[in-house]
Amino acid sequence: MIVIDALRTFVTIVFLVLFYITSFFLWPIYYLVEKKDPVKAHIRQQAIVCVVLRAILFLTGVRVKYEGLENMPEDEAVMIVGNHRSVFDIILTYPIAPKRTAFVAKQALEKVPLLTRWMVRLKCLFIHIDDIKQQLKTIISAIDLVKNGTSVAIYPEGRRHVGESELDVEPFKDGSFKIAIKGEVRIVPVAISGARDLFEGYGHIPIVHGKKITVKVGEPVDLKSLSPDEQKHPGEYFRNVVIGMLEEIHNE
Repeated sequence: MIVIDALRTFVTIVFLVLFYITSFFLWPIYYLVEKKDPVKAHIRQQAIVCVVLRAILFLTGVRVKYEGLENMPEDEAVMIVGNHRSVFDIILTYPIAPKRTAFVAKQALEKVPLLTRWMVRLKCLFIHIDDIKQQLKTIISAIDLVKNGTSVAIYPEGRRHVGESELDVEPFKDGSFKIAIKGEVRIVPVAISGARDLFEGYGHIPIVHGKKITVKVGEPVDLKSLSPDEQKHPGEYFRNVVIGMLEEIHNE
């Protein structure tokens, strides 16, 4: 199995290199489109990226079962929150996000040339885990995005959780939910099950372990519909919602 996964990983890398070369011809075109119509440029560029992400999943042998897709709004700006288990989480979630969506990702991704270029063009934001002032600036930028019709996806745990149990989810940081509170948008919970060992399947060998993943989308929640205590501690509320969704997946 490791030989097959290694071959798939190699083919995926070659595919990404070819896409990188092709990008040099796409960026000037979309630069001009963006000058004329930024919204159309975002939608079209995100569509291209989502095709590439689906191709990555196919080439690496990652089989994804999506549940509750009807709960994901198509044109409404929302805040998407979920558990964070793998570097593949964005790849798993982006293809089902609204047409204009920006992810909040850790600052380390800024060092990946091709990925960073596309993320910047899609309005994605980079957050420094250990810099509170920078975190605040990122949250403010995210609030501006949702106010202007762009959905924002964030992992409120703050970093990837490496615990053994799928149901062991780190506390969700309440500060993340200021995006929905100040931006006055609904929150869509997403639970990802089985992603932890996509890379860990072969220890420290950088090979993608092709396997089945389940991504479950919950119903959008308006914070105003929650009790005063739940509104005061949205992190705890949505952490419990995601854990409940993970339990549903495991009981299927």
